[in-house]
Amino acid sequence: MRSNTQIIEDFEETKDKYILTRELNPQMDKVKVSIENGELKIVTTSKEQKQEGNVYTTIEKETKSIIPIPFDADKTTIQKSYKNGILKVSFHKKAKNSFIPSYSKKSILSNQQIKPHTNKFKK
Repeated sequence: MRSNTQIIEDFEETKDKYILTRELNPQMDKVKVSIENGELKIVTTSKEQKQEGNVYTTIEKETKSIIPIPFDADKTTIQKSYKNGILKVSFHKKAKNSFIPSYSKKSILSNQQIKPHTNKFKK
């Protein structure tokens, strides 16, 4: 059975960092935050135990969220905290003098010879 839950989250940009705040179910057993392929991955796990007579059943639920990280976020400065159902994840911004490659059309084409289009098919 699937419940319709609304994810409450806030993504804030300050002068020197990005901050993601997300409200989670406070009964989560595990909250794992990682970076994979330049994206933030949040995995939450909860366990529920039921007893019917002498039979005990454990149900484990896992939820995954993948959130793109801004290109100028320094992924090595990740800070995360989880308290009372509130997850906070932050990244510092890269220094402005960090190398970000930029290509211009002129520099890409300068090493190539462009030949005019000719119609090889004659009537």
